Amino acid sequence: MGSPNDTAYELIDDAWSSSLFSCLHDLNSCAESCLCLPCQTGRQWNAIVNREPSNNNLKICCLTLLCPFTSPVTIGLLRNKLRAAFLISGTDFTDALYSCCCTPCVLCLNARELNYRGLRPGGVCIMK
Repeated sequence: MGSPNDTAYELIDDAWSSSLFSCLHDLNSCAESCLCLPCQTGRQWNAIVNREPSNNNLKICCLTLLCPFTSPVTIGLLRNKLRAAFLISGTDFTDALYSCCCTPCVLCLNARELNYRGLRPGGVCIMK
């Protein structure tokens, strides 16, 4: 698999590695996504957008913390960018719908997918 600094990620397949509601199969990601949503959002932003896994993006973390109504939008964008990076099937509509209806579940799914793809976002509860 290519390193996070490569311009393109290696395609594994076109499906998510786990389902949206598989949160309880990964309690560390679940805890991080529910209890520290702003920090995990910042870490995922760095892993997906900036391609710097395990670093926190303080701007995104603060934005999500200070303006909680932006969380579904930010996490929807992360889901969309993650799908595009790994050519995972889905639509912009489902990204928006899932992110608005079940924000922590989508963040947890993103964390599991990043771990599966080798771009571990890290976190307080997530062990490397």
